[in-house]
Amino acid sequence: MVVVVAVLSGGDPIPHVGGGRIMMNGLIVGARGGVMGRWSLRAAAMSTKTWATAGRESVVAARCGCLIMGARFRTGPPSVGCMVHTHDGIDWAKRVAVMRRTDAIEAEVNGWVARRLVDSLPAGATVVDVGSGTGGMAVALAAALAARGGGRVVLVDAVPELQAVAVEQVRAVDKVEVVAVRADAAEPRLAEFVPAADLVWASRIVHHLPDQLAGLAGLARLLRPGGQLALSEGGLHTHCLPWDLGIGEPGLQDRLVAARNAWFADMRAAIDGAVRLPIGWNRALTDVGLRDVTAFSYLVDLPAPATEQVRESVADWLAWLAAVGADRLPESDRDILERLLTRDGPDWVAARDDVFVLNASTVHLGHAA
Repeated sequence: MVVVVAVLSGGDPIPHVGGGRIMMNGLIVGARGGVMGRWSLRAAAMSTKTWATAGRESVVAARCGCLIMGARFRTGPPSVGCMVHTHDGIDWAKRVAVMRRTDAIEAEVNGWVARRLVDSLPAGATVVDVGSGTGGMAVALAAALAARGGGRVVLVDAVPELQAVAVEQVRAVDKVEVVAVRADAAEPRLAEFVPAADLVWASRIVHHLPDQLAGLAGLARLLRPGGQLALSEGGLHTHCLPWDLGIGEPGLQDRLVAARNAWFADMRAAIDGAVRLPIGWNRALTDVGLRDVTAFSYLVDLPAPATEQVRESVADWLAWLAAVGADRLPESDRDILERLLTRDGPDWVAARDDVFVLNASTVHLGHAA
């Protein structure tokens, strides 16, 4: 298996710094990097054999947006000062451990979803995961491809710390080529740098973009004719706590979810250039030109008594809701949250045997003409 790592963002080409030259499908590059000819093909379109001859440190950049290709089995792309960013003000790099725990507890259901999506794809399919995070669903998609003989998984994310973890996870799956493109999902030229997809998976990423409809249109452009976009947005909020915890006023979870909803509205309003999307996701997919729009929903149901890993994930969930919503809660609730989130305290939430994880997600499907 070959891992090709790419980085996309605004910026000028990096200077040529190497001595040798290699021709890659019409693009002349230095053996140690630097554009010496016109970039004219999609990322990773060259054969893996050709790529392997480029050497371990080859770097390609283009004026239309820095594109860095790492070499075989590289765990993460090199940093060249490109300006890839997210729009929501969230420090995703600090959430790697939390996201990995979520990946672990949702691995079984992710596998079911991935098999459902991949079963209808052609042999050797290309699957693009936009907003791939730490790779939980990408691993499931890769495994589903491998079970059908192999294919290609493209990981698109703007956060290098997340992408490095995702590459490491997915490259452990046999028979699957991995391509990583570090990019802003809102980048209008994204399709120029991503291989044409038989399936695009985008989970809870579009609602973080300034113009959600434009973001969907960009995802649709990644599809080859007949390709499918699978958009995971909406569903039912996660529930993890008994209604009465025995400390504080009952109904803390409901108040936390309400506070989180208020935070989300403020987060959307604070995004530079934010545009409202006053329609449902099914209509949005139709509006960007996709056809045969349908949807299905699935549960993550991890009942009490839960494993230690699930209980730790409940603590992660509670800490996140406290971080984004505590200032909208009364002082009495904030005091209870502090007690529940004190690991060595008597009320540590992950020490309870009555916490659980229950949520529902909806996947909206649309096909390119």
